[in-house]
Amino acid sequence: MALRVSCPQGHPLQLPDHLAGKRVRCPKCQAVVVVPGAVKAPPEPKLQTDDDENDQPDDDKKSVKKFHAGMVYHGLFYQRIKVFVFLSLIAVGPMLGAVVTMNAGASEMPIGLLIMISIGLAIPSLAGNGYLFLAPPRSQARGTALTGAIIDFLTIVLAFLTLMAYNDSFGLVEDSKNRLLLVFQVVLTLLILASKVFFMTTLRALANFFNDTNLGGQAVRILTWFVTWFVLGPPLAGALYAVTMALQGLGAIGLLPAGLIDLLGGGFLLTAYVYIFWQDAKLIEQVRKLAKKKS
Repeated sequence: MALRVSCPQGHPLQLPDHLAGKRVRCPKCQAVVVVPGAVKAPPEPKLQTDDDENDQPDDDKKSVKKFHAGMVYHGLFYQRIKVFVFLSLIAVGPMLGAVVTMNAGASEMPIGLLIMISIGLAIPSLAGNGYLFLAPPRSQARGTALTGAIIDFLTIVLAFLTLMAYNDSFGLVEDSKNRLLLVFQVVLTLLILASKVFFMTTLRALANFFNDTNLGGQAVRILTWFVTWFVLGPPLAGALYAVTMALQGLGAIGLLPAGLIDLLGGGFLLTAYVYIFWQDAKLIEQVRKLAKKKS
């Protein structure tokens, strides 16, 4: 492309590109002309990305990834503690229920046991979700971990309110107290279920993030088992209790069948819960190992 310039006397000149930046003489008036250099195009601006890690040096990227993976590792440690707390509470449930309610009556034990289970599960779960909230941003686990932490906090608060209501701290008449306790028990039960659902969703997101879709699918299966048994368990327990009471009403002839049904039925229900939570503990440990490799 030719360069177009003018000499000091105003004579137009058309010069080749290779003379850019050099001195030439005007062929008409012999005046010296300084040929301007070629104008360089400004460098294109670097596009900004939404991923903050792209703007960091490689060493910083590795440190950030290790930090997030470490948070997952520690968070799942507390979630694993929650499983063993549940299994321990199931094993010694009746005794703890009576101690919490300060009443050894059988009708009072479920309230005390529910309070103990609610607090025992919510405290380690709250700690675990606090760590999991710092999981890798791309894992999509932060939202469910935060929701789970909120549910855990509400569970702890409601459990203490239930205990206060049981101990007549609100000064309610007996009917109002019983209705309030019933509402609290139902809400506590639903909060425990919701906490489990959100945690298993978090666990599935983490497993998929660590490129193990098999563990992600296993999390969905365990969640399905838990919800199914959570819904069917109480009606089955109630049916077994009704059958046992009916057999005991027959007198001495019904005591042995009632005892067998009570033993086998209760053992079956308990075994199912233990199996589901044991599979939960194994899955948590497998995802922890994946996080440890990244930390």
